[in-house]
Amino acid sequence: MLGNASFIVENQNYLNKFGHSPTGNGNEQLRIRTHLEYVENLIRNQTSTSSSSLLQLQALDYLNDYWNIGQFPQHDKYYQHRLPRFIDHNDIHCAVGYMISRSPAFEYVPKQINKKYEYSDVDQIKNNNLDKWMNLYQFSLNELSMIQPTYSFMCSKDQTNNRCLSGQCLTVGGDCLSLDGFEPSKRTRKPPQTGNTISLGAAV
Repeated sequence: MLGNASFIVENQNYLNKFGHSPTGNGNEQLRIRTHLEYVENLIRNQTSTSSSSLLQLQALDYLNDYWNIGQFPQHDKYYQHRLPRFIDHNDIHCAVGYMISRSPAFEYVPKQINKKYEYSDVDQIKNNNLDKWMNLYQFSLNELSMIQPTYSFMCSKDQTNNRCLSGQCLTVGGDCLSLDGFEPSKRTRKPPQTGNTISLGAAV
């Protein structure tokens, strides 16, 4: 049993590597890369080679490509808590979406999912094609939930003149980083409501 939510493991490898949990004023890209690397290795190590399908191993190779490339979704609006995002405003897919998009005959599925579940946790998504992909590639819902990270809003310095518009942000190296942490209590289970956001334009 690998666990039932991303927050069970999303800090563990960061803590192992750097001796402390990630904080809001850390490097967002490093934080996500570290999480995805950890989960990839966890799934590979806890799944015996004999029970792994070639398709599952191929999908894990896609995941490896993804976090090495290092292009992750961002939020173009400020939210109080960290949230997942399936495909962002720059057409950048989340890790799960990327794995599916690289799978023959499933390339269209991520955008289909994104129309209804852009800010949803994986376990909230009801989509027959996602279920088909999971069965074919032998991934459990727990595994996909662990793969899926959350993202914090980052505002560019040319939009803010090195000054954040929210008191819950901190300017670090010219970027505005949310001070919200990765604690389970900070992760909302509902898609954001329009009234709870402040549009600040596209993030870099």
